Amino acid sequence: MKVPQELAEVRRRNLKKFIDEKFDGNRAAFARASGKNSNLIVLCLSNNPDIARSIGERLAREIEKKMSLPAGWMDLDSGAPLEKFTTIPVVSIDSMSQTVEKLFLSDRVLIKSIDTPTSMHVIRGLYMPSKEMHPSIAQDDILLVDTGCEDYPKDGVYVIRANESIFIRRVRRLLTGNIRISADADPEGAVDVSPSEYRPAGRVVGMLRFGQP
Repeated sequence: MKVPQELAEVRRRNLKKFIDEKFDGNRAAFARASGKNSNLIVLCLSNNPDIARSIGERLAREIEKKMSLPAGWMDLDSGAPLEKFTTIPVVSIDSMSQTVEKLFLSDRVLIKSIDTPTSMHVIRGLYMPSKEMHPSIAQDDILLVDTGCEDYPKDGVYVIRANESIFIRRVRRLLTGNIRISADADPEGAVDVSPSEYRPAGRVVGMLRFGQP
């Protein structure tokens, strides 16, 4: 699946910045260090639309892992830190509640059904910072996140923390015991990892979407 143009440009820009800062702009040296073909790196950095190659999900994650970068760093403008994301308290749900089916803050707010946690968890709001989960989640949607989730109990969308950054990704459990992590905008770039490699900061249990005034 084709990488969205905006995401492709962010990845290209971040890769160029990293090579400039860590390898003095030497693309061949970076290619050797990352274990990638130098011609591939040239194509990934090219501004010529006729020859340029987009950096897919798999390649982006492989480069991050090889270079000891936080997972998802290449997807963020200038490798944005955690402070870029705004977290707001929304509601606390205790074990006395059985279900929370719908919540409407106004007639311009849409929210998906919420699965009630089985113990005292805090639901917090988190702005979706990019288009990488399009079309299921739009940029600037407010995600309701169960911050008490410390594992991957079932398939779904999770907030994954890596070093100083957080990322929203779809997670699918595999029969092998591993998990498959992907962005909805680039499902073919999914990567399979051990669930212990990236721990969740929470599970997305609902979504707020504001219409135009």
